[in-house]
Amino acid sequence: IKVWDIENGKQVKALPVGDPVRSAALSTDGNWVAIGTRTGDVKVFDLTQDGLVCQYQQEGTVNGVAFSPDGKLVASAS
Repeated sequence: IKVWDIENGKQVKALPVGDPVRSAALSTDGNWVAIGTRTGDVKVFDLTQDGLVCQYQQEGTVNGVAFSPDGKLVASAS
């Protein structure tokens, strides 16, 4: 996962995921990123701490992830 500053085009963060990423979503406050992989993993990373917060497994490729407006829920679709 790479996070970029839109204004200056510089990379802000780089976090290793380890699996082919098929989808990603950033929380509205910018503190969390959720990714979905080809192997069915859903992973949530804390961008303020540069670490994996939680990981879930679902059947099939994860084609989409999204945060709820309050950032307390993550939805995934396969």
